[in-house]
Amino acid sequence: MPYDLEPEIRQCEKDSKDEGASFCPVFCTTPLTTEDIKSIILATHVDPKIWNSEYVFLDTINSTPSALSSITHATRHPSPPLTSPFSESWTPRDFYNFFNLYIRNKPNESGHKGGHFTNFTFLIVSPSTLSSPSRPVIVCTDALDFYESETSPPVLKTLEMPFTDAVTHLDTYEYCIGCISEYGLDRVMNQQPAAIIADVEHTSDGFFRGKIANADEMRANRFIAVRKWEGVMKADGTEDDCKARVARVTYKDE
Repeated sequence: MPYDLEPEIRQCEKDSKDEGASFCPVFCTTPLTTEDIKSIILATHVDPKIWNSEYVFLDTINSTPSALSSITHATRHPSPPLTSPFSESWTPRDFYNFFNLYIRNKPNESGHKGGHFTNFTFLIVSPSTLSSPSRPVIVCTDALDFYESETSPPVLKTLEMPFTDAVTHLDTYEYCIGCISEYGLDRVMNQQPAAIIADVEHTSDGFFRGKIANADEMRANRFIAVRKWEGVMKADGTEDDCKARVARVTYKDE
């Protein structure tokens, strides 16, 4: 077993593509030693309910199309060092373009291509990640947020946060449970049934069933809930606050 961590902080062993894991790309713009990667991995374990099995640390060597297609497991400890980082001059937009071109599915595809990667979200590790105890990373996502048009192209949002928070909130953005502009709020504008469920059928006992939605279906389902909450915020006078939060996370090309 490729771990030397204590049992209570070991990675989830169901972290392979064949076992249903969904990998979040972590693009690195700084070299990482084996111990650096271990320290970032351990930062996910402040909450025992959080798994760190979903993250694949990428540099220019292991992010070629052939390398990506051969990935079968999340990054584990001990991991080989990453010695060929992406250039620090790469912007979130550059990584977003790379993500679109080589990693993500087409929006109407179910499942994941290549290494079974996320649909909307990725992370960026920079030199500042290693220089701060909180291990800050840049979270990048184009999951639907407030005041976006259903028919316009997806909008890239970015926000720096501690790696533990990125891990905590990844599923929130990836499965359209909440919006990245809501980061730091006590609650998010939730919906039932969840956006990840498509072709919903309500059962006689008050529950519902359906299939796992693809990215297009999740976005469409979330759009319905977002429009509802926009109306609520307009009515209670909090619309301007929400728009300010959205502006804060919306990526602006320099």
